[in-house]
Amino acid sequence: FNITANLGGSSINRSFVQTSKTAEQLKQPGVYSLANSVNRIKTDNYSYERQTNSIYGLISLSWRDAVYLDITGRNDWSSTLPVSNNSYFYPSVSASVLLNELIDFGSARNVVNLVKLRGSFAQVGNDTKPYRTSNYLTASDFAGNFQIPRTAADLNLKPEIVSSWEVGADVRLWGNKLILNATYYSSRTYNQVFNPDISSTSTYSSLYVNAGRVDNKGVEVSAELNQNLGPVKWSSNLVYSRNRNKVVDMLDSYKLSNGTVISQDSMVMGGTTGVKMVLREGGQIGDIYVNTLKTDEHGAIWVSPTGSNVAPAKDTWIYAGNSNPSYTLSWRNEFNWKGLSLGFMFNARVGGVGVSLTQAAMDYFGVSERTATDRLNGGALVNGQRIPAENYYQTIGGNGADAIGACYVYSMTNVRLGELTLGYDIPVQKWCKWIKGLNVSFIGRNLWMLYCKAPFDPETVAGTGTFSSGIDYFMQPSTRNFGFNVKLQF
Repeated sequence: FNITANLGGSSINRSFVQTSKTAEQLKQPGVYSLANSVNRIKTDNYSYERQTNSIYGLISLSWRDAVYLDITGRNDWSSTLPVSNNSYFYPSVSASVLLNELIDFGSARNVVNLVKLRGSFAQVGNDTKPYRTSNYLTASDFAGNFQIPRTAADLNLKPEIVSSWEVGADVRLWGNKLILNATYYSSRTYNQVFNPDISSTSTYSSLYVNAGRVDNKGVEVSAELNQNLGPVKWSSNLVYSRNRNKVVDMLDSYKLSNGTVISQDSMVMGGTTGVKMVLREGGQIGDIYVNTLKTDEHGAIWVSPTGSNVAPAKDTWIYAGNSNPSYTLSWRNEFNWKGLSLGFMFNARVGGVGVSLTQAAMDYFGVSERTATDRLNGGALVNGQRIPAENYYQTIGGNGADAIGACYVYSMTNVRLGELTLGYDIPVQKWCKWIKGLNVSFIGRNLWMLYCKAPFDPETVAGTGTFSSGIDYFMQPSTRNFGFNVKLQF
């Protein structure tokens, strides 16, 4: 029986100061000086200070090198939360059992090398940005006047909490020739900070408030085979993963100081005039909504009486799909023979949709392949009939950002050769005894797209944020990467 305990603490202090001066228009073009400003120079100042104090502990227990239990706890005190809620505690518990150490498998013990069951529960707390719990004044003009921010603070703001649990099993058979792993997980995020609009008061246009709940569930399964093919060592690994999320609750109701009750069941998180990323109660993170073309009473696309044009449906948004994949697959293989190694990995992303506004802009200006094809064929095909290509594409293509999004929805399913490696262990010890090993290798990544119907790389995103995938608007093209590696051991 073993026990290990740790106790610690930390204090983090952060401060930020920014002062900017801006000349919005210059008297003389090309002379980039504040003295060359046509109008009065604009000055902006912003600063904040925040502090987080923490204390945390860990206890690890084990019995007979077969049963393990880890318990952790952490408490934070944050200056960005009100005094009544600035202290928040979040624990974690994880346990694992090696059944092969506790159970005699009899004649099967030569087959079963490891059977491990594991499970865990954890919570993570998070504070908020500074100055969301009190109303303050900011400088507004050169005369030194002040104004109240248009966003109201919440005097009772709470920390965001994420609770999660997972269970899994690891099995190794036949001298680790076959390795199986399976994990199921579930997480719940609540007390998120919302910023809904307020239309019932002239003092503030929005406010900060805790609300919402998002659930995530998923599974990951992997299988690895290690098998010799004569003198060649072969290792193959297949990984399957699937995740689903659901926006269970948003802002059901919140009572203002004047007695007004506000609620919010949807929120636009990004997009353009033709496509929007929308959070909606009952929906999922990554849901995409697009505008569409006007239709007639039979559901067919409306075409003008002259047969020369189509028209957008005013204030009509339809659900296009979700940008997240239904599941992903990865298959890696590696071969080794007399110091020579070859490895390759195929990646597959199955499901999910995206909208290409790059394609829309190219259609609008008539420089895409399909606009050229339709011009040669006498027009774009709509409802089985041809209409002038220029009229059609300058309607649906808009000018890129204001395109008809429903006309540019693509499947993001793709399969590619994600990685290829070729290496060789040079027998350098024959000539130099003090060198233990020398390996040279070639590495290539993202080398070959085997299947992709979208006019952009579905794995490329415009940014690192949660809502940066699913919309292509002149993103940088994806690239192949080639590298050469030398590893020397002494």
